[in-house]
Amino acid sequence: MIRRRHAWQSALSQECARARESMFTWGSHDCVTFAADCVLAMTGFDPLGDWRGAYDSEIGAGRLLVARGHGSLEDAIAERLGPPLSNVARMGRGDVALVDRAGTRAAGICLGEVVAVPAQTAGLVYVSRSAALAAWRI
Repeated sequence: MIRRRHAWQSALSQECARARESMFTWGSHDCVTFAADCVLAMTGFDPLGDWRGAYDSEIGAGRLLVARGHGSLEDAIAERLGPPLSNVARMGRGDVALVDRAGTRAAGICLGEVVAVPAQTAGLVYVSRSAALAAWRI
């Protein structure tokens, strides 16, 4: 079981502040790396582990999913974080979420009423938690 550190809320806020200043870059600041960076900051556990640096494009990310035996982003997240919550409505601040953003699935971090997801240019966008398709307790 992944456990949050004592000062996890401050660590999450700092990670989100850093991400708001970052340019979107596949493999270093995309939806998966952002969610993993937040988990790492809150817990000391890096769920991305051996995937870091293994892709640098959308096509490369897709190829990595297939090469690692995953049919979807949700499958890959579940492999690292365990099964999703049985009820997405129970998602809380700091939990990882899979959201639908204009027909595209993206990983993000729940900040309460919104889920933060890296924008395609720079910074973060905030999606209503009602867009969450799945969530994992951290």
